[in-house]
Amino acid sequence: MATTINAVVRPNQKKSDGTFNVKLRIIHQRKSAYLTTSHYVKKNELDKEFRIKQNSPAYIPVAKDLEKIRNIIGEISFDLDQYSINELVEIINKKINASCNKPILIKDFSDDMEKSIVVYGTKKYHHYTIAKALRFFGEESTFKGITPSKILEYERYLRSIGNKESTINYIMKRLSYIFKCAREKYNDEDNGIFLIPNPFSKYHFPKILAPKKRSWDAAEFKKYIDRDISILSTRRVIAYDIVIISFLLCGANCADIYEMPYPVNGYIHYFRKKTRNRRDDGAEMIIKVQPELLNYISKYEDPYKKRAFNFYLSYNDCDRFSDWICGMIKHIRRILSIPDLTTYVARHTWATIAYNDLRISKDDIAFCLIHASNHKITEFYIKPDYMKVDEINRKVIDWVYYGKK
Repeated sequence: MATTINAVVRPNQKKSDGTFNVKLRIIHQRKSAYLTTSHYVKKNELDKEFRIKQNSPAYIPVAKDLEKIRNIIGEISFDLDQYSINELVEIINKKINASCNKPILIKDFSDDMEKSIVVYGTKKYHHYTIAKALRFFGEESTFKGITPSKILEYERYLRSIGNKESTINYIMKRLSYIFKCAREKYNDEDNGIFLIPNPFSKYHFPKILAPKKRSWDAAEFKKYIDRDISILSTRRVIAYDIVIISFLLCGANCADIYEMPYPVNGYIHYFRKKTRNRRDDGAEMIIKVQPELLNYISKYEDPYKKRAFNFYLSYNDCDRFSDWICGMIKHIRRILSIPDLTTYVARHTWATIAYNDLRISKDDIAFCLIHASNHKITEFYIKPDYMKVDEINRKVIDWVYYGKK
């Protein structure tokens, strides 16, 4: 069936200034799509059928646009049937952009990307990366204006202002990802359209040295549990307690502690926030409330019995709660002289003690930490046994709290 294109004006889309936008309707495989143009007409420029009159100033420009698009369709006429209506519109838009050679601003594209990012942490770091890059390259920087030599220059600049290699690696990888997304949107290799370059094609990302282990031994963590913290403010005590709560829950993250539902029959059933949308099982965990944890559930009791802890009543967003905890931990490090205290120390310590001190297998530790299994096909056939989590967690707690193996 032939592909047709014509100009249309929709009577029900009258603007507040009395004009109508001219759209180009493409009919392909019995389906329609509309391209918005920059042309506007008044009611007196249209006939009774809402077609543009020949004496309208828009008549000739619209005719030229129609001719341009018919030529584009003609160029791919042999392959036309293999494209859906949406794919055809995408090809037309790319070829129009290529012919216009309109520069594509990095800021505009990255701002659109940011709107579609759902995860708060990812959105925050995306914004940080672009803001930092544009301060160096310039707010009006285009994708074509960023060359491989400029990328190297930017790397040297980041290093000169004291950024760690890991930070530079992250910034460069995020920037490279933005270029990749732009190429996927604007480039069309099959049709010879290359609007977005790849300045990272021969770039070598900075190497990241293996991080220093962030775990403590059993004695160090017991010292943390028993420490006198009367010097801390109420808000900082919450952050201090979060580390212990995390340990008692097999190293659960702040976001999960924030969202955990109220215990039912002595168990907390939750889905790990970080990976719940990426795993077939939703990163499920069912964990027993150990006696040592009851003190903290009581201390931070939710009066509405909706969640295990009442933090959501004071902080309405789990990501911002996690950020706040990180900020408080920095103060605690300084006040109590605990330089290696982080929000991750409980998770690393729990896993390290389980493996080194109690000889728990790495597979079992991974299960307790809600990490993806290395035996995905086998896991498909096996119903998870969460009692194993409780047994291992009890062993770790007994060793740290009471020195019992």
